[in-house]
Amino acid sequence: MLAARIKAGAGDVKGARGPCDRGCYATSQLQAAEICPVGYLQTLGQHPQAVVNLAELIKTYPRDARLFDLQAKSYAAMGKRAAAASGTGGVLPAQGALTPAIEQLQLAQKSGDGDFYQLSSVEARLRQLRILQLEERRKEGGR
Repeated sequence: MLAARIKAGAGDVKGARGPCDRGCYATSQLQAAEICPVGYLQTLGQHPQAVVNLAELIKTYPRDARLFDLQAKSYAAMGKRAAAASGTGGVLPAQGALTPAIEQLQLAQKSGDGDFYQLSSVEARLRQLRILQLEERRKEGGR
């Protein structure tokens, strides 16, 4: 992995692919091996393909904040503000930050560039987070 980073840092992004692949698949953690190609795609600026890969990983690891963070970065690089804010809204709850997550999802709603499916997903997630927020407030009030 270090060799891949050195090559990429020196401007040989395509040459970094070999060491990246070897380093990723030599690891004992399957998830790290699955995430590594996404980082490579992002380094190459191939964000649409990175988003496709991340969507599959998120289905497998829906509570992994790193995946949502990577997804938000790719969407932001693609100029998709609603999707980027929605991705950030996925990171924050996993970190226990419900209020900022709700704010990010509200920004996604107001961005004006989301399609019907994205905005429906954002709305559903907002409802879930608001329910969680109410439950947390009730627990805190009951102490």
